[in-house]
Amino acid sequence: MRCPETLSVAVNLLGKAIVLGARWAGRRRRRGLAAVAASPASNKDKEIIFLRDRVAELQSQVEILRRLHKSDNTTRYTPSLRLRVIFHITYFSVPRRRIEECFGIARSTLYRWLHNLMDRPKRLREAWNRTPAAVACLVWQIARANWNWGRVRIANQLRVLGVFVRWTPFFDHGPP
Repeated sequence: MRCPETLSVAVNLLGKAIVLGARWAGRRRRRGLAAVAASPASNKDKEIIFLRDRVAELQSQVEILRRLHKSDNTTRYTPSLRLRVIFHITYFSVPRRRIEECFGIARSTLYRWLHNLMDRPKRLREAWNRTPAAVACLVWQIARANWNWGRVRIANQLRVLGVFVRWTPFFDHGPP
């Protein structure tokens, strides 16, 4: 049986690895293009290399747009499509302000994807203000023993005993 938290961590790490790999590969690409620009090669060869790079960028963009429009006209993006978009903008250094004109995705959506990708996975933790189980049992014992007492009276009785609780959490959710 798989733990959902483990699966969430694995997917998160995979997404971070893709972004880091795209960032590294994009830097190598830019360095290579800068080296070509500074090389003593002919202008025609340099132009061919730069045009091939631009064609690769446009092919990647077209592939993403095809997948985007192939879906059933829904506005939901699959996780793989999200990662492709993030990889593309990271690898080709597409400015985030141009993301809407390139892919039709709002910048706020892109920032949400990046935030969710780089954020730590959510862990199931107990609420900081949760009433201890012993106090909850005490409340329900008093309620069972005094069936005609109301919420406020039980809370006031506990206050006399030195236990301060709100009356709503126990009676809204039932006995433990």
